[in-house]
Amino acid sequence: MGLQKTLELLDVALGRRPADMVVKGTLLNVYSGELIPGTTVAIKKDTIVYTGPHRDELSGPNTLVLDAGDGVIAPGFIDGHTHLDYATPVHQLVCHSLPTGTTTIITETTDVMATLGTAGLMQLLDGLEHQPGNVFFLAPQVVLESFYEQDPCVDRENFRRIIEHPRVLGLGEVYWPLVTEGNHELLERIRMVQERGLQPQGHTSGARGARLAACAAAGISSCHEPITAGEALERLRLGLHVMIREGAIRRDLEAVTPLKDLGVDTRRLILCSDGVTPAALLAGRYLNEVVQRAIDLGWPPTAAISMVTLNVAEHFGLDHRLGGIAPGKQADLVVLPDLRQIEPRWVICQGRLVAEQGRSLVPAAPAGYPEDSDRGFQRWRFRPEDFDLNLDAEEVRVVQVGKGILTAETRRRAGEPGLNRLAVIDRKTGRPFVCLAEGFGLRSGAVALSFSWDGSHPVVVGVDGNEMAFAANRMAELGGGGVVCREGQVLAELHLPVSGTSDEESLSSTAKRLEAAESAIRSLGSSLSDPLLVLQTVTFTGLPSLRINPSGLFDVRRKTRVPLSLA
Repeated sequence: MGLQKTLELLDVALGRRPADMVVKGTLLNVYSGELIPGTTVAIKKDTIVYTGPHRDELSGPNTLVLDAGDGVIAPGFIDGHTHLDYATPVHQLVCHSLPTGTTTIITETTDVMATLGTAGLMQLLDGLEHQPGNVFFLAPQVVLESFYEQDPCVDRENFRRIIEHPRVLGLGEVYWPLVTEGNHELLERIRMVQERGLQPQGHTSGARGARLAACAAAGISSCHEPITAGEALERLRLGLHVMIREGAIRRDLEAVTPLKDLGVDTRRLILCSDGVTPAALLAGRYLNEVVQRAIDLGWPPTAAISMVTLNVAEHFGLDHRLGGIAPGKQADLVVLPDLRQIEPRWVICQGRLVAEQGRSLVPAAPAGYPEDSDRGFQRWRFRPEDFDLNLDAEEVRVVQVGKGILTAETRRRAGEPGLNRLAVIDRKTGRPFVCLAEGFGLRSGAVALSFSWDGSHPVVVGVDGNEMAFAANRMAELGGGGVVCREGQVLAELHLPVSGTSDEESLSSTAKRLEAAESAIRSLGSSLSDPLLVLQTVTFTGLPSLRINPSGLFDVRRKTRVPLSLA
């Protein structure tokens, strides 16, 4: 902060000149846990300069006065764990999140790194300065193809460049087996991050006891994977910040809620989304819905709001500016009807009134994606034989999908009914690996999607090579996207030209196309509730059991590659 700005803030605080904005109501003070009626919050530029009883000298002829009456003034919400990798570019996410009270987003970058590379990621980071909301990033983890294969996604020199960027707050979710097995490259990057005072985030699904303690000893500071109160408590006792997911990928809040009755301190609990869909944002649902859900489940409102404000800010070292309402903090505020109705009337971010009654008052600012972000999709051409199965035995391993994003290994004869072909296309070479899948339920046609978790490789599922080649070729022609086809006809498609993961069109257009694609997939015979999510996660080796990537099938529990055919 420059000297001149400091002097201006002092003048307003001391009554020598009026504030730019004054907000009146009942203050939720997350520092003391108090509700303080009759409070005035005075703002100059992007900074809070005063909180307390009203003073006439704070208001002048040009001061914007927002009088909430008995309404509650709370800090702006912070999503401490999300992913910008599902059809929503960052500027659209920021613009549509503000009316929900979400003023700060902290996102992973592994998939961004996989598609844009270091130069593209740095360009994106630099292009966020003029966004109407706050966006921060976590440096990409050490591996892409599989947690168990040595494939650094960025060399150390570029990794250092990334973590020195002021918008980078730590290391993205670290998969615990790499820690407990002593992966030298990962441990070195954890050390590099810690030396800068940043936080290594954790992905400790399935870890307990000594393994979980080892992760904490290595420097892991958080975990968003607890799905029971017991798992959450074990992590709290080790000093980890526990992030409770309630969003597009999983909804764990109800299962973890018994934790509130155990008398534990909640200051290290965080509510996060782990991802939000365009449809949810358009419906005005984001962290406001998560906090409301927590209150409805019996969490004390002050604690629930702290779990998306001060608790998050403290974890990431942002509490000197964000997470609370007090002089010297950034003016990020949400005005609510009362403490149990998380329906933002006004939202203020960076000292600007950015939303009113669920409507954004600021335009989306372009995010600065590289012009060549399609990364060569349009060079690809596929033939039906590219999706042939290479079998040397009648019995084969099959990836079984079902509810949610878990998979299982099952064994079938190659010609059995109910099986579909499943392929992942190497993003670098354009070569597919093909296996069999059960549970998609396609009776005809094919579906292609230009990204998947970790390596962001395109994936295709279908009934035969002809259908799969048609879908994959159309996906490539689009420069990235989603395609649902049958008998040489496109039933639905989604254009994702930004690195094959997101669209620069309006969010409403993207949401409609996603809905049309899911409807078309069901017309092919699938009964999956979220078929596109299932398709993009079949490559994810962070959860059990049998997964696919460009190198073949991978058994997560055994941590080894396995053959398709069973002799």
